[in-house]
Amino acid sequence: MKLFHSYNKDRKKEHEFLRFIINKFPDIEYINENYRFEESQIDSTIEVEPIIKGLKFDKFLPNKRKQICIDTLTNLHLEKVSAFESINNISIDFTIKANGINYFFELHEDQHKNLSVSRATKIFDLQGNMILIPRYLVRLLKDIWRWNNLTNYQIVWADWFEKHSNKLMNILEPGRHEYGLKNSFLFKNMNHEN
Repeated sequence: MKLFHSYNKDRKKEHEFLRFIINKFPDIEYINENYRFEESQIDSTIEVEPIIKGLKFDKFLPNKRKQICIDTLTNLHLEKVSAFESINNISIDFTIKANGINYFFELHEDQHKNLSVSRATKIFDLQGNMILIPRYLVRLLKDIWRWNNLTNYQIVWADWFEKHSNKLMNILEPGRHEYGLKNSFLFKNMNHEN
C-alpha cells in the first residue's frame, strides 16, 4: 500500500489529514510527491454548459462571485475547456494505491467554497490556446473535473473533518463521496438533475 502526497509545511490542515491516514494504515509507504496520471489514462477537458447550469442552481456560493463565474463561462462561447495545461499538471492532495486500485482524496478548505483569490489564472481551449480567468473559477473547474472524472474519489471538507473525523471509518471505499456540513456548498449537489 502506497500513499502519494506532496508535503507542504504551510498546509496545517493537510498535516492533520495525513496523520489521520497514517494512523489508519501504520505500514503505508509514504511517497512525498503527487500521483501522476499517464497521458492515455484520462481526458482533461470539461463541458462548460453543465457547470453554468449547476452554478445557477447553487444556493450557497457567494452570489457576486458566482455570477462572475456564470458570466465568464458564458462569454467563453466554448463547449469544453481544459483547466489543466497537461495531464502532468493534475494534482490530487492524497492518493492511496492499494491492491492495484487508486483511491483519491481532496481535503478542501474554505477557499473552495468562498471563491477567494481572484488573480488571473489560465485555462485552455481545445486547441491549447490560453484563456485568463479568475483563480477561484479555475479552482472550481478543477474541482468539478476531479469529481466528474475520478473514480474512488472523496472530497473531505476541512470544517466537517474537524468535527466528524471519527465518522470516516472505511476510507478505501469505492465510488465518489463528499463529506461536508449541511447547508453548505457541496460539489455533489452541482448536478441539479440528480
